[in-house]
Amino acid sequence: MAALRRYSPGGEVYAWSDMLDPNHNAHGDYYLVQGDYTGSWKHVPKDLVMAVWGGAPREKSLQFFADQGFRTLVACYYDADNLNDVKAWLQLARPLPQVQGFMYTPWQRKYSLLPEFGELLK
Repeated sequence: MAALRRYSPGGEVYAWSDMLDPNHNAHGDYYLVQGDYTGSWKHVPKDLVMAVWGGAPREKSLQFFADQGFRTLVACYYDADNLNDVKAWLQLARPLPQVQGFMYTPWQRKYSLLPEFGELLK
């Protein structure tokens, strides 16, 4: 972060949340990792914006980062046939402080719902 701040002092840095989220991957016995990611969120600057993604832990994840004082970006969508999941994310994010926005996040170059996504977020 120091190098980024040196060359772009006003820039914002976003990071995928999963490896800093105890409800997602920030715990012991994660995949092939030797060690433990528990507490990893304590070692990153609070001005890092967390791009929160994932299925089941999303409610806990959004609340966790809000409680920790991080700003968040909701990284939702993931190639569904409709935006029902996005609507669920909206409901969860509305009462939380410091939600910076929503990101349309496809894996398969599926952009047909992008206009409707934009309308939904107006």
